[in-house]
Amino acid sequence: QSQEQMFVHAIPVPDMTVGPACVGTYTTIEDASFVLTGLVTSSSWSIDLGAPITGTEIAHIFNTPGSHNIELTTTSDFGCTKDTMVIVQVNPELNADFDVFPSIVIVGEPVEFVNSSIGAETYSWSFGDGGISTETDPVYSYGSTWIDSIMTAELYVENSFGCKDTSRVDFLVKKARFDLEVNNVFVSEENGFYTVGVSLKNVGTALIEYTDVELRLSNGVLMQERFEDTIFSGQSKIKVFTSKPSAFVSTADGEDAWICAKGTPNSALMLADEDWSNNEHCKNVEGTLPVLIGPNPNPSSTEFEFSLLVSAASVLTVDLIDSRGRVVRSFFDDTEIGTGLHSYKVPLMGINSGVYWLRMIDSNQSVIRKVVVE
Repeated sequence: QSQEQMFVHAIPVPDMTVGPACVGTYTTIEDASFVLTGLVTSSSWSIDLGAPITGTEIAHIFNTPGSHNIELTTTSDFGCTKDTMVIVQVNPELNADFDVFPSIVIVGEPVEFVNSSIGAETYSWSFGDGGISTETDPVYSYGSTWIDSIMTAELYVENSFGCKDTSRVDFLVKKARFDLEVNNVFVSEENGFYTVGVSLKNVGTALIEYTDVELRLSNGVLMQERFEDTIFSGQSKIKVFTSKPSAFVSTADGEDAWICAKGTPNSALMLADEDWSNNEHCKNVEGTLPVLIGPNPNPSSTEFEFSLLVSAASVLTVDLIDSRGRVVRSFFDDTEIGTGLHSYKVPLMGINSGVYWLRMIDSNQSVIRKVVVE
């Protein structure tokens, strides 16, 4: 009688550990099976009867809350297998998310990190320069060391179920450039008075906290109001004056009436406007002829400034003459001037004190302004 020896190998004891489970975040699932004699060599998973997934440790995102089935098939080094299944309760959604405002981050200016996370209970921020916060919606600023640097802000969130999620936003930190542009003046007349709107645009990078806007009218009226709205980089806003200047136009001087608006921006960082050439805009409210504005200041001992408001390209002669009609300074001699507001400064060095006349001539008119040099 023959005998044959048979070896009976141990069947794996299947087990698993399931990390915190919430909708929208990765849940870690690890094979914790063992074999009394031998090794576990293969782990095969099926979640909610889905396609097999292999690996000792896997991560899965559940898309709906409630009960979900996790099946595990464990195989030993002798080919013995054993199945097990657990039911996991998936908790409501956790999602880390935030926005950076303003979108253009400027050195020294406050940056708002606006938290839009879902289901979070604790927050941990890292701003990329070593700064951290646990506030819900922190406000932060970056120093000059980080000019032209790409920063990565990170938000880590967690809920009471132990689920965690992370969100990251990259942005460039820029140098502050402060520049206001006054690019239009809107005028409407009603019942003998003007309603004046002024278009203001932030063409710099730094925030404009508020703007002082000055109106000058051809009849000598001067008024100023403050526009309290903040203007972010690239943003345009319109300041409508609450005061309404008279629309009465004198026909005695034969000249067109005009309105000029000049804006002075203000910054919490005490920045100065870098380009004053675009801070003023004028409008001919009566016609299309070129308008001579100025001189200002008058009288003057050092220099004065004048402006040409040109509604349509015109050929102009502009000069400074003395009381006998002799040309003291020539600025333009039958020169075509394009549309827009053109401002010029005239140094008075070498000009004796006395009375002079600033003269503008085109094909339709000749305009003169008295200039007193002290």
